[in-house]
Amino acid sequence: MGSDIMDNIKSIRILLGLIYDLYHNKKYLNDDFINNYKVSSDVCKRVLEKIKVNVNIIGTENIPVDGPLLLAPNHISFFDIILLLSVIDRPLPFAAAVELMSYPILRDYISALKCVLINRETNDMNTMREQIDGIQESIKKTGLIVFPEGECSYNQEIYDFKKGAFLRLKETSVVPTYINTPVIKKIGKWTIPTDNIDIIFGKPFVVSEVFSTRAKAEVVAEYTKNKVLELKRFIDN
Repeated sequence: MGSDIMDNIKSIRILLGLIYDLYHNKKYLNDDFINNYKVSSDVCKRVLEKIKVNVNIIGTENIPVDGPLLLAPNHISFFDIILLLSVIDRPLPFAAAVELMSYPILRDYISALKCVLINRETNDMNTMREQIDGIQESIKKTGLIVFPEGECSYNQEIYDFKKGAFLRLKETSVVPTYINTPVIKKIGKWTIPTDNIDIIFGKPFVVSEVFSTRAKAEVVAEYTKNKVLELKRFIDN
């Protein structure tokens, strides 16, 4: 049997295992965000164990243990969520595309993790304002993971960071984050890393300390992207 077929079978088995694990552990979800983060993190850790690749993690000490926080990684694939929930100790929700709510099992976990839903296709000003308010509220209350590119690249290219998550941050700590999954197996929207992975959390910066005047959101977004590119160059070298 060809290696591609074997890889596809392995990927499908891991996906089915993830679905089973999500359903099996759904009963442990409740109204406690900390509990729900642990349940979700444990599921994701088991997925990492099954794919049997090395994960090189750098800079977890750069994630503040409390206070307003925006963690801003590049976005290669859906698997990024599994990676981050596996390695970050501080319970953090993430901004999630609203279409993920169409998957019943994901809907339960997205709700339990108090994720902020983002409709990327809307042009309605009220909806966009509500989304920005939701992002800012979550950043202040619990901290938030946002993928500023707004879409998966499925490669090592880093797209422009959209400004929505960078509005009115001021005293928020921003942690630029780089995820490096150099080889992925893609079956539809499901992807699985097939080679070693790097995750590097850069030094946090506070917007009001970096910019002496009130900076426009697009300026902060570009600054953060450049910090992520610096992390990429560090890994590449």
